[in-house]
Amino acid sequence: MKKLRVLVLLATIAIVVSMSATASEADVSVTNVTVSPESVEVGENVTITATVVNVGNSTENVTIVFKVNEEEIESVNVTVAANATETVECRAADDIAGTYNVTVDGVNATFTVLPTPTPTHTPVVTPTPTPEETPEETPEETPEETPAPTPGFEAIFAIAGLLAVAYMVRRKK
Repeated sequence: MKKLRVLVLLATIAIVVSMSATASEADVSVTNVTVSPESVEVGENVTITATVVNVGNSTENVTIVFKVNEEEIESVNVTVAANATETVECRAADDIAGTYNVTVDGVNATFTVLPTPTPTHTPVVTPTPTPEETPEETPEETPEETPAPTPGFEAIFAIAGLLAVAYMVRRKK
C-alpha cells in the first residue's frame, strides 16, 4: 500500500508539473513576411510586414528583429496574447540598385531596388522655315543735286519784266 501511495503521489506531481508547464508556455513565431511594393526605385521605401502568431496559452512579449541582407535594420517589441496574431511593420529604403533578402525570425522575403531611370533625350525637331523669296534690293538712286538757285535772281527777272510792261504801257499812251 505504501508503494501505491508513492505511485499516486508521483503521478499527481507529474500531472501538476505538466499542467503548470503547459499553462505558462508561450509558443510565439513569425509565420509570414511580405514586402510591399516588391520593386522600388533607388531611395524609395518598402514596407516589410511580419505576421506574429502565439499558439501558446499565455500572453508573451517578444522582440521581432528585421534584417535586410543579414544586417539588422530594426527591432520591434510586440505583445501577443495567447492564441492571437499580431502584425508588425518596418520601413526600409536603399540607395543601391539590387535584390535584397529580408529575414524575420527565419522567414524570408525579397525586394528589388531598381536604378533611377536616366532621362532619355528625345531630340526636338524644329521645323526649318521655308525661305521666302526676298525681293532683290534695287540700289536707291541718289538724286542729282541741282544747283540751288541764287536767292533773289528770280526777283530781279520779275522786276525787269514789270518795268518792261510799264514802259510799254507808257509808250502807248
